[in-house]
Amino acid sequence: MMDTTSLQLTPAESQTLLKPNRDAEVKALKITLADLFLKRVFDITSREISRKTTYLLRPSEHFSSATLKPHEDMLRNAYWHCEEQGVQKDSETNGYPVSIIGGVVNLLGAVQRQGFTEKIRESLIHEGCLIEKRRFLPPPFNKTFQLTQKGAALKKQVKEMIHQGNQHLKTWLAYQQEEAYSFLQAYGANIFLLKRLDADALKKVAHFAISNERDDTMPPLAAASAFYDLAKLLSANVSGHHVLNAFDGSLGAAGGIAGTAGAGYAGGGGGGGGGGGC
Repeated sequence: MMDTTSLQLTPAESQTLLKPNRDAEVKALKITLADLFLKRVFDITSREISRKTTYLLRPSEHFSSATLKPHEDMLRNAYWHCEEQGVQKDSETNGYPVSIIGGVVNLLGAVQRQGFTEKIRESLIHEGCLIEKRRFLPPPFNKTFQLTQKGAALKKQVKEMIHQGNQHLKTWLAYQQEEAYSFLQAYGANIFLLKRLDADALKKVAHFAISNERDDTMPPLAAASAFYDLAKLLSANVSGHHVLNAFDGSLGAAGGIAGTAGAGYAGGGGGGGGGGGC
């Protein structure tokens, strides 16, 4: 039986522990969007706009009440900012495109594209997982981050989770359901870090979550129905690739929209970032 000590980290924090000095902001945005969907903070819908699949965000049932970590709250604040600024919503879904929300978020750092990653690191420093070291170099090269003993232990757990999930999750879902249940309950949305989470795997996880929903339902996955909804939404637009690649086209437009959606937000800053594979 594997160690399923509950991993009290968001997927973006887990990703940062693996490579604390790497600014993988687009991937962090994608997995955070998926996690906030599972937590019912946002609803994500999609529709064809100009012959492209566009993902749109709307508040869900826990949008106002959820207690979020600072990097998660940046996305909620970005949505509020769009409303305060009167940014036009999509007329059909009454939502904002992911690219607008991502574009606002990308403006938050004093250094281009580092605002979201910096918030993640700040949380990990506060939780005693990282320490910041200063160097006599110009920004952004004047800072480096090192894992503490606690951070190194959590990184080991994340790496083991990824290894176990990549190797065994599909088998557990089919033949060892107690193992699958324990794994999903312990790691929740951190499974988006798995390299082999393609559309087929995500659908199997969703069906498993529905059929095994219990009184002590998996807290990190929120309601099993939310996981199923996400599987349907994202798997329709990827084939043979990591399921979160479905967001790539939407987030790739973030830089172009950021200037109009986020001007003046939280002090402003440089332009947004581009997309990229998961």
